[in-house]
Amino acid sequence: MNPTLDSITRSASLQRQRNPVSGQRSSRAGAAPRLLPGRDFKAWIAGRTGGGHFHAMPPSLALRPYAHRGLHDRAGAPENSLAAFRRAVAAGYGIELDVHLLADGGLAVFHDGDTKRMTGEPGSVGDHTRASLQPLRLAGTDEAIPLLETVLDLVGGAAPLLIELKNPPENGRAERRLGEVLAGYAGSAACQSFVTASLPLLRAATGRPCGLLLENPAGFDAAARSASPDFLGLRHDRLALSGRPPGAEAIPVLAWTVRSSAEAEAVADRADAFIFEDFRPDPAGRA
Repeated sequence: MNPTLDSITRSASLQRQRNPVSGQRSSRAGAAPRLLPGRDFKAWIAGRTGGGHFHAMPPSLALRPYAHRGLHDRAGAPENSLAAFRRAVAAGYGIELDVHLLADGGLAVFHDGDTKRMTGEPGSVGDHTRASLQPLRLAGTDEAIPLLETVLDLVGGAAPLLIELKNPPENGRAERRLGEVLAGYAGSAACQSFVTASLPLLRAATGRPCGLLLENPAGFDAAARSASPDFLGLRHDRLALSGRPPGAEAIPVLAWTVRSSAEAEAVADRADAFIFEDFRPDPAGRA
């Protein structure tokens, strides 16, 4: 599918819908989205529609910072919990979250490969089923490990989502399952992974924009470029030091994980948006 400039521009028109978390009616996207720092969204779209592979980024992707694993804290809203996601929506942020494929095909919203750090109970997340996860609680709170479907129902399109698929097996099962879960979701969502080989599988399964996460800009090599990522997620300190990698001049870049206003400022002229925690940036995208 090759969306035209007109269709992308129309999709960025002002939408009004009820926020399922706050109960208030709010604007989902503006008519003139601004890519940080001052990138021309229409010019970027026009350049990318000239031929070859193209998947449009959601216009909302660069409109705001993304709360890393939700807007979590140590006072009842652990990372990747429904409480943290509610707080992120209420504060006007986008949401970054992680998913693991479970043994029974469920998708658990959880970061680590082992449950020990966050629940006190050791064990591989991938060995669990939906039922066996239910008794576990996050960081000593009453918050359970949510399934992706539950998070989608909670957010309901009120915030753009960045969904990182963790440790996908090589058989494509995780990507296909993510596509099935996202199939009925009308909200803005993009997928991302550190695994280059997962990108074409994610794109085929979900039809969503798919980004490649990199520790180092030097990792944007021939293999990474051949995967045609729709955006890059680069570690903020290395992005600040080295800048965008060669060949990524026309690709949106998100910096992760920014933990202060100073770190946000350091990538302000190199990143289109950023993923953050431990401080409260302006939801409009300024540090």
